[in-house]
Amino acid sequence: MVAIADHLPAKFQARGKPENILAGINLEHGNPAAVLQSLGPPTRKVTVPNNPQWTGYLWDSPTTRLEVEVSRGNGKDYLNRVTIVRLGGEAAPATKTARESTGRGLKLGDALDRLKKLYGNRFQLSKQTPVPVTTDPFGSIPGVETAVVQWTPIEFTLTAGFDSQGQIIALSLDPPECYPGGCK
Repeated sequence: MVAIADHLPAKFQARGKPENILAGINLEHGNPAAVLQSLGPPTRKVTVPNNPQWTGYLWDSPTTRLEVEVSRGNGKDYLNRVTIVRLGGEAAPATKTARESTGRGLKLGDALDRLKKLYGNRFQLSKQTPVPVTTDPFGSIPGVETAVVQWTPIEFTLTAGFDSQGQIIALSLDPPECYPGGCK
């Protein structure tokens, strides 16, 4: 998997307008307070003693887990990463589909062909040691394979985790390294 500070080789970097929305959360223009107000109290809040500038929020449902990472910088909180994981069962009802998709409509349960249709053929596809959907949050992307789409020059990074049947079971979106404050 590509770490947040990594850059894909130029031949894999996507062109065009970067994806900046996942699960209804806009990483470019959103803020943690608005997300918490919109989603209501999280199922769980996670902090770690060795990084007091970071907080993780989890919203669990019977079929999905939403992870929102918040970091403190320049005296304020900002959105750092959003991840949605399909825990099992059927897709959410149509009224909730936006919560399981990107701004352009890539959603949990889609196949690689849908990712290509929405974002093009410039991405990196990698096999990985299988990561179960029950893995601890805020770590590895679940799946047996990942597709990483990273835009240039503003490097929003979308990662899709695929199960052994080729369906997306996890989506994660990271802002560019130059956030907060935007990129020039």
